[in-house]
Amino acid sequence: MSEKLSLDVEINGFEVPSYVTIKVGPQLKQQGFKPAPQVALYDLPVRTVDALCNQFRASVFANAGLADPRAPEIYEPLVIREAGGIK
Repeated sequence: MSEKLSLDVEINGFEVPSYVTIKVGPQLKQQGFKPAPQVALYDLPVRTVDALCNQFRASVFANAGLADPRAPEIYEPLVIREAGGIK
């Protein structure tokens, strides 16, 4: 005879980053490893942060194999304004 067991668990939320990395082209091996440049979230325009959040949400639902009940029709491309000489 088998019995069903229910168990309530508390899960942790996602870790929220403080920065985003900037895509860079290929580097020469002679230059050694250089980490990608970073931009703090607070230096980004609101629209860019919103687009990043939408992209993250879409990725989470896709990884879960679920349809996003609040999926926007179109995700805007990410645009980072000039911040400290970084384009």
